[in-house]
Amino acid sequence: MELTRWTVSLLLLSAAAFVTTGAVTSYVMAPTTGGTTEAALIIVPGASITGEAYKPLATTIQQASPLKLWVVLLEGFLLTTPNPLELGGAVTSAIAALKHQGMTSDNIFLAGHSLGGVFVGQYGSSNASKLKGILLYASYLTRDVKLASYPLPVLTISGDLDGQTRLTRIVDSFQQLEASLSQNPTNKYRTPVVTMPGVSHAQFASGQMPKAVTNKDLNPEATSTVAYKLIAKHTSAFLLSSLGDSVPQNLRSTALSDLNKAYTDTKTIMQPLITVKEMDQNSQNSDQWAIQAQYLESGLSRSQVKVTDEILPQMNFLSSKPKIHGAGNDLTIQTFAHLAFSSNPLDISTVPSAPRVLSFKMKSFEAVKDAMPAGTTLNTDVWNITCKDINQAAFNLALQSSSPVARQRYLDHGRPIIFKPDVMHSTGLGWSTSDIGLNEDDQGLHVTSQTLKTQLHELFDMFSGMHYCKGLSPFRAMEWIYVDSLRSHA
Repeated sequence: MELTRWTVSLLLLSAAAFVTTGAVTSYVMAPTTGGTTEAALIIVPGASITGEAYKPLATTIQQASPLKLWVVLLEGFLLTTPNPLELGGAVTSAIAALKHQGMTSDNIFLAGHSLGGVFVGQYGSSNASKLKGILLYASYLTRDVKLASYPLPVLTISGDLDGQTRLTRIVDSFQQLEASLSQNPTNKYRTPVVTMPGVSHAQFASGQMPKAVTNKDLNPEATSTVAYKLIAKHTSAFLLSSLGDSVPQNLRSTALSDLNKAYTDTKTIMQPLITVKEMDQNSQNSDQWAIQAQYLESGLSRSQVKVTDEILPQMNFLSSKPKIHGAGNDLTIQTFAHLAFSSNPLDISTVPSAPRVLSFKMKSFEAVKDAMPAGTTLNTDVWNITCKDINQAAFNLALQSSSPVARQRYLDHGRPIIFKPDVMHSTGLGWSTSDIGLNEDDQGLHVTSQTLKTQLHELFDMFSGMHYCKGLSPFRAMEWIYVDSLRSHA
C-alpha cells in the first residue's frame, strides 16, 4: 500500500495515456455452483501483484459461496499497479465481459487488495449506483472517508500478522465501527471490520510477492489454504448479508451469524490495543500515562494525592509549567503532555499509528515531598527515577496489557526494546528542541529519552522542582510488540 509521492505522480501522468487503450484485461471465472442468486466479485490487485495471483483465493471463494458467483480478476494495470485513472474503465469493461459471458444480474461487488483497496474505496464513493458493496482486502477507507457515512456496504478484512497494513491502523477502522453501533446496530453487518488470526498481508494473493511486501510483512501462522478459507468465509457472509432479501432467508441468517461471530472475535483481538491506545487518545484530553508517570515520580499512591493532566498543542505545551495546588492532605498535581506523531498525510499503513514521542512535564520527587505534610510516607526508591525508568515501565505495561497470543509471539520471536541512558539537558530550550531517540536495527529498537530536571529552589521559583521527559508511550511500545518487533530485520 506504500507509494512515494513521485510514484503517485508518475502513475497519474503515465496512466493518462493508457486510459483509452484498454490495457487492463478481465479474466472471468464462471460460477462453479448453481445457486439461486447470481452475483459477481471483481478483484483489483495490490501494487506490483498480478491479477492471476488471486486465482487460488477466487477459486476458494467460489467454492465457499452458495451464490451463483462469477469472479473477475483484473490484469494489466500500468506498471502492474492499480490506479484511479484506469480503474473506472477497467470496472466498466469487467461488467461488460460478465454480461457477454452470460451474467444477467446487477449484483456487482468490487474488492481490492492493499493499494487496490484504497482505490476501490475511492471508486465506490462516487460510483455507488453501479455496485452492491466493496471489500477491502488488507486495506481500509482512508481517514477522510468514514465507515458510517459510506454510501455502500463495505467489508474491511485483514490479518493480525499483516506487516504492511498494520493491525494498529485497522484499530482505527474498528473503533469507527464500534462508535456507529449505538446509532445503528446493523452496521455490524453493513460495514464489518474483520481481523483474522495468524494471517499476513501476502496471504490474500499467491506466488512471489514484491519487495515492498516481503520487506515489511510478518511471518504467518496460518497456511495459505487456511487463510484462503477464512477470507472466503467472511467474503461469502458479507455478500449474502449485503444482498438482503434477494437471497434465501436461511442463507442470510447463517451469514449474519457468521458476521456476528467475526465481530466478537475481532473485538477480542482489538480490545487490548484500544485500551492502551486510549491512554493517550481519549475524550478527556488527558494522557493517562503521563498521570501514571507522575505517580511513579512522586512515590505516592492515588489515595494520597490527585494527579491531573492536560494534553496541549505544541506552542501551548512549550510555555506550560506543572504545578502543585492545595495544601496538607488535599494536594493536586497538574501535569502537561504533548503527543507528536510521524507525518502521514496520505494515511499510509506502514507508518506507525502510535505517537512517535510522548513529551510530558512533571513535578519532581523533591517538589512533591516538600509540599506534603510532615510524616507523609513516600516511596524513596523513586528518589532518582529517570525517564529511562518510566519508559521501561511503559513497556512493562504494554507487554502485560497485550493479548496472551501477542505476548507469546513477542517472547518467542520479537526483537527487544533496548532502553539507553537519558540525555540530560540543562535548559528548557535545549530540552524543547530535542527529540526522542528511536533507532531500529536487527538487534531491536534502541530508545533514548531526553530529560530536564531542575533543583527544588531555583533562582526563579516558576522553574523549581521540575522533571521533564521525552519518552515512549505504552501504545508505541505495544505497536512494537504486535508488529515491528516480529520482523527478523530492521
